[in-house]
Amino acid sequence: MNKFDILSDIHCDFWVKENATIDKYKRFIKMHIKPKSEHIIIAGDLAHSRMNGLKFMEALKTFYKNIIFVFGNHDLYMNKKEFEEFSSYKEKIIQYKKELQNIGIIVLDGETVEIDGVKIFGCGMWYDFSYMDKFWKNIPDYEIGKLWSDVMNDANWIKGLKGNTHLESFIKDHERIFGVP
Repeated sequence: MNKFDILSDIHCDFWVKENATIDKYKRFIKMHIKPKSEHIIIAGDLAHSRMNGLKFMEALKTFYKNIIFVFGNHDLYMNKKEFEEFSSYKEKIIQYKKELQNIGIIVLDGETVEIDGVKIFGCGMWYDFSYMDKFWKNIPDYEIGKLWSDVMNDANWIKGLKGNTHLESFIKDHERIFGVP
């Protein structure tokens, strides 16, 4: 038996609707993922909807002893209900991470976990432009964000993403955090 199954970019919203029963998620998992190991690593882009992702993970828990998950950019997307519920993708992810951990999912965001002698490191949240400071020191964050938003569809789906369309929210965040404009 393999130690780990590895999966990414499931985008389960396209395959199983949020209002589906857990049994439908389980059928999808049996048919398309075909679990062969005790543990699974999911390297991002589980679902656009938090509720869909949670239901998918609940179903997945019936097949795996451990589920290790790292957020991808599509996990930051927000449907209409989430746009009303959360002020930004960061707020959504904080809540989502707690809910995943409450059902026993190991969520890696800059942490390492060791399972059966295998060390696994995971880090998501690649839209936190502070990671880029060491590479592009002379370019303001909002300009880096604009580069992404000009070429990436994510700027339309991730509330609070820094970029040209979100410059106002970036300035407000900056003032709130650093106390200066």
